[in-house]
Amino acid sequence: MAKSWEEQVDMARSYLDKAARKMKKFADRKRRPVNYRIGDKVMVKLNPQQFKSLRGVNQNLIRRYEGPFEITAKVGKVSFRLDLPHHLKIHPVFHASQLKPYHEDQDDAERGQSSRAQIFITPSTIDKKIEAINDHQLVRGKGWCNSSAQFLVHWKGQSPKEASWEKYEDLWQFKDQVHNYLKLCGAAVVAISSGGECADPLSSLLIFPAMADQNSNLLWLDKFKNSNDYFQHAQQPLEHA
Repeated sequence: MAKSWEEQVDMARSYLDKAARKMKKFADRKRRPVNYRIGDKVMVKLNPQQFKSLRGVNQNLIRRYEGPFEITAKVGKVSFRLDLPHHLKIHPVFHASQLKPYHEDQDDAERGQSSRAQIFITPSTIDKKIEAINDHQLVRGKGWCNSSAQFLVHWKGQSPKEASWEKYEDLWQFKDQVHNYLKLCGAAVVAISSGGECADPLSSLLIFPAMADQNSNLLWLDKFKNSNDYFQHAQQPLEHA
């Protein structure tokens, strides 16, 4: 009995070793020699799930590699630090398996570029500064959790015609300026969650006329029978002071 058990263990071990060698054989076909140097430009394979704007987008519509980015340091034996744009907000160290050499077309730099969507679209508002907030609006979605307050922002260095509508939750680093604007036009912002169904309360910020007793703002909403009654009231224009 013991001998039979040992034979089964040896047989299982041999099958595992055989499978491991087979997997290594196929993996080695895709591996590239680690011969990158500081200053080299490479393309990097990023994970689309790290970027909120691309979650849910078909992977076939997104570029497999982004770049080029310059190597600034070698970390360990097979990892490298890259010079990434600040707005990406991701760890800049990547394993060599996520990199591939960048070969620039000397005749036409745009000829080899992919037509698929970039994995990052534009720099975030983190690198911008507000010149003024000119207006606000309430954007109604399906249910409380999909509704939000938006503000018309005039960015420094841009003309007033280039002002853009921004969600309240995307202006978290400018909350003092937003709140000052709300005080001037007699409005306030409150986050509403419907029975725990809203995973992120900040995505359901609504605008409404401020009350003298700020502590009663949430209770004040109870006087509306449903969300439609509330929106009809909230959509009324607020006069600037």
